[in-house]
Amino acid sequence: MKQIKLFDISIDNTLKKKFLKEFNLLVENNDWINGDSVSLFEKNFKNFIGSKYCVSLNSGTDALELALVSNNIKPGDKVIVPAFSFFATSEAVLKIGAEPIYCDINKDDLNIDLNSFKRKMDKSVKAIIPVHLFGNPANMLEINKFAKENNLIVIEDVAQAFGSKIDNTFLGNIGNIGCFSFYPTKNLGGFGDGGCVVTSNEIVAERIKHLRNHGQTKKYYHNYVGCNSRLDNIQAVILNLKLKNIEKELARKSSVSKLYSKYLKENPNIFIHTYSNQPLNLFPISFKTTEQLIKIKKELDKNNIRYGEYYPYGLHEFPVSNHDGRSLNITDWATKNILTLPNHSKLNNKDVKFIAKIINES
Repeated sequence: MKQIKLFDISIDNTLKKKFLKEFNLLVENNDWINGDSVSLFEKNFKNFIGSKYCVSLNSGTDALELALVSNNIKPGDKVIVPAFSFFATSEAVLKIGAEPIYCDINKDDLNIDLNSFKRKMDKSVKAIIPVHLFGNPANMLEINKFAKENNLIVIEDVAQAFGSKIDNTFLGNIGNIGCFSFYPTKNLGGFGDGGCVVTSNEIVAERIKHLRNHGQTKKYYHNYVGCNSRLDNIQAVILNLKLKNIEKELARKSSVSKLYSKYLKENPNIFIHTYSNQPLNLFPISFKTTEQLIKIKKELDKNNIRYGEYYPYGLHEFPVSNHDGRSLNITDWATKNILTLPNHSKLNNKDVKFIAKIINES
């Protein structure tokens, strides 16, 4: 029986040949760190996204951390984060000695709930990190409005949402700074770890360039305590090659999400937590009852269809989280009820129809 993967990160022979040709040039020139491929990628990425500056980094996690540091978020400052996300969102805050303020999510798109974070606002809060989960845009219009009124830095976590837009603006360009991951399963994935930030603030961009290279402002002169977070040329090569055809990939992902919505929307037992016009990284759904969820998982397993269960814990639940103990009801619900379906570009229409049929008939 054919397996339908949750992610399909394989590449075709044409891309493989192009990559190997570029890789051989790196070998011949011993060109591995901060080379022309990296500079070219930063240029190509900012042009595609429509941002003024792009600084490549070793990971999306480092992007979040350096976004905080470069915007002068300090130990003791508070940073608003949604409680339903990958640990990196709050980890970056904890790592610099700041305090994450965990907020609930809304049930429609699983992104940060506006009323929840407004209730937790005080003078110690200096920034907010909206996460565009699974490719769903957070409500950036209201978030930016609130941030402006309260003098907050808005750091967009776009790790799962490369290619998603609000109106005609790519996510990452709407807050003060956007943080991207190029982990292999992302919409634009490399052959290992990688990330970047985009911003219109030249001072912030320059500081991150220094921070990613041990805080070095000129050779062997270190003006900051930084880190080692350079994107290597191997990753830059494959990202440049993929970026050339990424619009086709993104369009296909959007088509897949529309098909899911079409086939599942009439099912009275299913809730769809997404916008069907976005190139989703995964397609999140939930069910009216736990019994239905368990039954669907068994049927998907039986038919060799892979699915995801993100996330089994809220960010506030870990021993290192420093949470105030108050319940976050929708987050607690989501950790037990969200099922994610494959939404990659290699799914054909028959695959999507088959997955939907299994769910609708179970």
